[in-house]
Amino acid sequence: MLLLVGAGLLIRSFWLLERVSTGLEHRSRLTMRFPAGFRLQKSRRSLLFYNRLLDEVKALPGCKPPQ
Repeated sequence: MLLLVGAGLLIRSFWLLERVSTGLEHRSRLTMRFPAGFRLQKSRRSLLFYNRLLDEVKALPGCKPPQ
């Protein structure tokens, strides 16, 4: 019985934590992941790729350029 009450309180706490406002805007964000060991190379080919990628992301509806 004690474990059931403890589990119920834990679940309730997690549920309440989801409703707490952190003050951070997390909607409408685009993130990218790179593999471990990834290093940004400054070769001409890499710079062209990232510039093109940035241009395509900026062209998405509702996307603001980075500040």
